[in-house]
Amino acid sequence: MSLSPSPHRHLVDRVKWFRDRSARDRAQEEKEILEEELGRSVRYFKHMKNTWVTLATKKGNHSPGYAPYAYKQAAMYERFARDAESYQLKAEEKCRVYDDW
Repeated sequence: MSLSPSPHRHLVDRVKWFRDRSARDRAQEEKEILEEELGRSVRYFKHMKNTWVTLATKKGNHSPGYAPYAYKQAAMYERFARDAESYQLKAEEKCRVYDDW
């Protein structure tokens, strides 16, 4: 029984390297997609909050509950934006930890 490395060891190492590189690239792409998606969500929530505030302050003949409902919707979207920004900061901190690793 020989303890010398297999003649195919180099080929196996190359295949493993290419697979690992591919997995790393997929993970990086997924990270970029999620970062953009979270940023887009924050922008959308802020936009919707501003839209509801505009509707609440709009002059016109509206039913009595119109403005309170619009302010309630604006508060909801503001909370969504604040929560999404909080998640975004946590995700960025985790990215820094993993990048340092």
